Amino acid sequence: MIWFLTIRGMARKIIKKVFDLPGAKSQPMNAVAFNEKKATQAAAILLNSLPRKQIDLYPFLKLLYIADRISLQETGVLVTCDDMIAMDEGPLSDVVYNCIKGEAARCAFWQEHIHKQRHTLSVARDPGDSELCDYEVRLLQRVAVEYGTKHWRELRKITHEFPEYKKNHLRGSSCSIPLQDLLVAVGRSDQAKRIIAETQDRTALARLFKVHN
Repeated sequence: MIWFLTIRGMARKIIKKVFDLPGAKSQPMNAVAFNEKKATQAAAILLNSLPRKQIDLYPFLKLLYIADRISLQETGVLVTCDDMIAMDEGPLSDVVYNCIKGEAARCAFWQEHIHKQRHTLSVARDPGDSELCDYEVRLLQRVAVEYGTKHWRELRKITHEFPEYKKNHLRGSSCSIPLQDLLVAVGRSDQAKRIIAETQDRTALARLFKVHN
């Protein structure tokens, strides 16, 4: 336990120094450490679990958000490890959305495995599931079965009613949905402090390894 606390403290200090350097890109320490490979694998599982194995990008983003939300409620961890934002289209995963648009800084793995034909997404190449645990695979399959055949208007209605979306949505804007608000909305307000601290630790360590790779 002592060695973990030591490494955690060192990671926080190093990350702070790195991102405080002149010219360094500012990144909020409360942001989630996005895992492109894991998000891509989650997307592939979700897409391949749908009846037609393809779907319009906006319903897809809603399904992925629902999966993340359920995972946070049941385990305290997001599947995609992504930051969430509130847009007019609804709540969605920020970096995943940018990967779909081809605007993310690092999305080569996503582009290699997820195909976009105009507004339709499908799996171009199997990315595997090495980053996903059994629970996450089953959850994505469950979301595909329970929500995958719903009309996009119904998905829109469901996601637009989420408390965290109502609280943070500003018409015509893209607003961050704080993890704190998500945790409160899914009934984990009593564990929010611990979960946020653990998320910050994972983020610090992930960024530390990125800086030194």
